[in-house]
Amino acid sequence: MSDWRLHRLASQLPADVAAVYFSLRWTDDQLRALEVPIDTLAVAKLTHHLDFAYWASRPPTRIFDLTPNEVLSNPDVHPAHTARIAEADLRWPVRMIRIHDTNLILDGLHRLARAAKEGVASLPCSWVLEPRPET
Repeated sequence: MSDWRLHRLASQLPADVAAVYFSLRWTDDQLRALEVPIDTLAVAKLTHHLDFAYWASRPPTRIFDLTPNEVLSNPDVHPAHTARIAEADLRWPVRMIRIHDTNLILDGLHRLARAAKEGVASLPCSWVLEPRPET
């Protein structure tokens, strides 16, 4: 993705997320290829992420205008995300990073949404960069 597109996307993120989110560059394949330890983390420690507008309601035009909780509350309005949540494989770890005392999910929001919806107590989790916070 070009730098100008990254800047445009970053400007549409919530300010508290944009401050750290686009200082990184990754692909899902790069994250999944990392050989990092896998921990278990309580879903309750992650559910605040479900209130951030990470997703698009009408891609590609409306980016970062939809929260996972909005999808969970109105599944019929957002069939694409609803399907991805239903198909999310909870065996795959949620990929996390800690930057400036903030935990960010790099990969795994649909898995987290499914876990929250189904009342799953914990998920596998991997920290992409050290140091890891206490879990």
